[in-house]
Amino acid sequence: MGLFFLHLFLELGIWVPRWSLNYGAERIVQLCRRASIGNIFVQVYANGQPIYPSNILSVDHRFTKGGDPLARIITLAHHYGIKIHAWFNVFYIWGYSPIPTDPNHPINGPWEVYDREGRSIKEYSPTILKRMGIEGYFVSPFNESYERVIHSLIMEVIENYPIDGVHLDYIRYPSLSFGYDPWARTSFMRRYYVDPISYPEVEPLYRRLLIDGLTRFVWRITRLVHRYGLVVSAAVKPDPLQARREYGQDWLEWLKTGSIDFVVLMSYTPNTEWILRTIRNLKPRDRLWIGIGAYLLDCSSLRTQIRRLRKEGYSNLVIFSFEDLIEKRCLLSSR
Repeated sequence: MGLFFLHLFLELGIWVPRWSLNYGAERIVQLCRRASIGNIFVQVYANGQPIYPSNILSVDHRFTKGGDPLARIITLAHHYGIKIHAWFNVFYIWGYSPIPTDPNHPINGPWEVYDREGRSIKEYSPTILKRMGIEGYFVSPFNESYERVIHSLIMEVIENYPIDGVHLDYIRYPSLSFGYDPWARTSFMRRYYVDPISYPEVEPLYRRLLIDGLTRFVWRITRLVHRYGLVVSAAVKPDPLQARREYGQDWLEWLKTGSIDFVVLMSYTPNTEWILRTIRNLKPRDRLWIGIGAYLLDCSSLRTQIRRLRKEGYSNLVIFSFEDLIEKRCLLSSR
């Protein structure tokens, strides 16, 4: 079956997760060029491991065999005027696999989130986390040591690669019920002189502190990256109320205060009307990019969803992901 082309006036982007790097930089960039995709979000840090030669953390060598795929993709993409955004999975540092023994891995640092009973997330088995709908193991936005690691990784990429932007993913709590780590509690006690675990009645105040703490974390990254003239974006939960209430992800505030340049809503569903109901009254539209879950759609449905979003005035779209498009032989064009 041949390639499908959509000739629409769109600003298209695509997420390229680490496993798609095995297709090779040349194939990735050439297909994106033929599809008139202008923004590639390349995963550079996932599962607590860089996917490029790093002097900060141990590298995931499964995806760096044969050289430096990030460098090659950037060189080829820039030749065709395609922008590259370095994609970091920020707080989600390990999934359900056995925890690595590498002492340099973030999962083995004292940085993780804790539940309301003061238990580390590392005391939860993968089976329990999966049952709770949590993807794996997360670290705390309030831990300054881990924040320094993230800043160092971002700086390492900026200083060694001519990227166009930094893209933040999993920039949230696994759930606000896992916001009771020692660092967040200490911050609250310094301000209010009570431990939120011991006084449930202060929970609304405590949740506000957690949300504000995450907002400040994002703002500090943006302030750092802006020094180099680069843009900062974040992949976010599409419903802003749910994002804030359940995950501490107050992305409307991030946009309002300039803590982020634009967000990509992970609106992965075949139900286009649900997407439109969720986002129709949100502004500013030019800073709202819509993420489309290609893995949930056949080629015809994918084209239909894109046309519908475009008709409603949403022209900045990002496809998840490269592998789904290539396996289905669906390729989009904005020309």
